[in-house]
Order: sequence, then structure tokens, then C-alpha cells
Amino acid sequence: DTEETFGVWKTMTDELLDVFPDGEYFHIGADEAAIRDPSHFAAYYRHATRCVEYLRTRDRKVLLWDDVFRHHPWEETETLLRSVIPVVWQYREVNEELVAPFVRAGIEFWGASAVQNCYNFRGLPKIAGQFDNLDRWAEVNEKYHPAGHIGTLWGKVQCQYPISPTGLPQSIAGIAYLAKTLNEGKIQDRSRFFRELAADFFGAPDAPLEEAAANINYEPDKAAPFLSELRSKTARHGEIPEIWEIFNEVDRIFA
Repeated sequence: DTEETFGVWKTMTDELLDVFPDGEYFHIGADEAAIRDPSHFAAYYRHATRCVEYLRTRDRKVLLWDDVFRHHPWEETETLLRSVIPVVWQYREVNEELVAPFVRAGIEFWGASAVQNCYNFRGLPKIAGQFDNLDRWAEVNEKYHPAGHIGTLWGKVQCQYPISPTGLPQSIAGIAYLAKTLNEGKIQDRSRFFRELAADFFGAPDAPLEEAAANINYEPDKAAPFLSELRSKTARHGEIPEIWEIFNEVDRIFA
């Protein structure tokens, strides 16, 4: 919470605003600071407030992660939270009590799920494993109606990791699953979703997409024949199963 710190942040922010002059939103992050000491939190709060105020002078709606504020009394955080759009991130279990305070206060908020979440030294994300998180968020969305939602992709979560699997090709099934829940609510028949995705996106209605996704990352040897069959039957977007096959071989090496 110094002039120098804010000056560095402002310089970086101005560069981004110049690159994206028509952007409506700006996400300042501000998450995962384990601040319990009141004086330290006060410094954090002042700095975050300055960042928000500056972006509002640039006509941006400000997003920030909610987690730091979960550990402090509402009366100490309400002023700032009413000036931004808090984004409630929950990437495994989804506790709707973290959403409820914003609903009760009438504060616009967004949710954030994990479309891809890979914490291993592996080439592919746990594609099927994230769907439970997306299902739970679908239930919360239907109940509380957040104004927006962010589907996050987490791959290289530490700089010393040798492989960064984060990307659209690896996560296309999860992205499609999230999109369908946002448009239609919780998916009741996951197998049907995979059949429709195989037919509509890959042009391969009888391809074993669900079987491939179930074994990616967990059992690369089991995933291999399903991926090979998927690639052989794909009529569209064939580069995606090809990428999956390559990364599955990387997973096999690590396994």
C-alpha cells in the first residue's frame, strides 16, 4: 500500500486499457492473500479501493475475486464490495452460503467454475472430473441467478511445472458442458451430452467421446484406443483429438 506499488499497478493497467480500449470490464484479481491481521487487511483494502476508483474513472466495471473478503466482517468490506462485481470462485465443492450474502445485500455478483483443473505433471486436464463442479454451479445459478459466470482454465499452477496443458483444444468438452448449463440449466443426462457433442462438433455421432474423456489423465492406457477411434471417425475439428492423442502419450510417459 505505497505510492510506488500503486504507480507500478497503474502503469501496467494503462497498458492493458490501451490495448483493449473498448473493454467494458476489468478484473483486478486481488485473490488468495491470506490476510487475517486487521492492519494488513486495512492496507490491502486501501490499495484495492484505489485500484477500483481509478478504473471507474476510466469507465470500467471492476471485477475482483471474493475469497479474501470471506474472512472479514461484512461491515468492514461492504463499501468496497458494493463498488465492484465480486466473483465467487469455487473450483471443487460449491458452497452456496458464499453466494448468499451478495444476494441478501442486492449486490451484483458473478460465479466462477473450473472448466479445467490440472494439478499434476500431466499433459491433459481431468476433463470428465470437472463436470461435477459445473453441475453444482448450474444448481446455484438456477437458484440465485448471478449476473455473469467465468469458466476458468487452470493448468500450469506453479512456474516450475514442466508442462502447461491449459488451452482451448484440451478443454473443449468442458467448455461445451459449461455453455450448455448456462443456457439450459443442469445437464440431466451426461451420456446424451457426449453423444450430441460428438455428433454436432466432431461430426462423429458414434465416436466414444465419453469413454475417452472418462479415462483422460487418469488412465492414459485406457484412453488411447478410444482417442484413436475418435480421431478416425472425426469429420470436423480433427486437430482436437489429434492434440488429445499427443498429450495422452505425454501422460503415459509420466504414468
